[in-house]
Amino acid sequence: MGGGRRVLITGASGFIGGRLARHLLERGFEVRGTGRNRMPFEKLGLEGASFFTADLTEDDSLDGLVDGCEIIVHAAARSEAFGPRELFEAANVRATERLLEAAKRRGVKRFVFLSSPSIYFGGRDVTGATENSPPGLLSDPYAQTKRIADEYVLAQNGRGIETISLRPRMVTGAADDKFFPRFVEAMDSGKLKQLKGHDPLVHITAIENLLDALLLAIDADASLCGATYNIANADPVRLFTMLEILAELTGRPFEPGTVPFPLAYAAASVVEGAYRLFGRTDDPPLFRLQIEVLRYSLTLDISAARTKLGYEPTVDNQETLERFAKWYCEARA
Repeated sequence: MGGGRRVLITGASGFIGGRLARHLLERGFEVRGTGRNRMPFEKLGLEGASFFTADLTEDDSLDGLVDGCEIIVHAAARSEAFGPRELFEAANVRATERLLEAAKRRGVKRFVFLSSPSIYFGGRDVTGATENSPPGLLSDPYAQTKRIADEYVLAQNGRGIETISLRPRMVTGAADDKFFPRFVEAMDSGKLKQLKGHDPLVHITAIENLLDALLLAIDADASLCGATYNIANADPVRLFTMLEILAELTGRPFEPGTVPFPLAYAAASVVEGAYRLFGRTDDPPLFRLQIEVLRYSLTLDISAARTKLGYEPTVDNQETLERFAKWYCEARA
């Protein structure tokens, strides 16, 4: 399937990038990776992958990084929920622009961008969002900058390179070190709260389904480029129904407390304000986006990916949860 094609994966030391690197190696691709931390990538080096050290936001030239690659999958991003906007602009906008320009200079054929459906989110329930749905309030800098980068990537299609974008929602599974672990930690600490009267409907995405979608994007006909595609599991699920199943699978009691939305949102605003006052750039223990995720539904229409790319999610929500729980419990045994 890979035919020896060389693929550069940015963010290769992270959850998605690392799983993608192994997935492509197994299918005959030649894999080059770059990321913040070489260590998680070292095992892949034994399987034939190469790792390049490069700061996408600071290096004077990225030509050497992309030289000889036919395909780039740009998975690197600043994905924290909090911090100065300039940090997000550097990591999510300027890095994307510079990488894409280097790709065009060095004759890279295709640029696959991992965008985010967070751009639909903010201040309201969103169900069945299509790729053309209007953006939400975009109060957080992550969503704001991912939207800018997404638009830039798609605008470059046909200008010496083919570009295509995927918007996967809440990617999880074995090796997920961010999404579900945060919920499990909240259960263990007694900090998991349900907003009184609210249980949002959400989509999640099994990492295996996203890997299938990425392969489809890599091999898609050029006529399907210049577009973005929503990616998720087949069916949405109620957030706290999902978390109750997760608790059972990981052997934990499920006893979330309840709190009114206005009170929780006001408290998060105060905590964020304190972090800004003291110049903190890490995620605070409580922030407004976190409260909005517990309040507002966000589900996706994935029909474009199905009809155009041929995407069909094969891993359902229950199996996604089971695969994460098995890995999580074994990793902490």
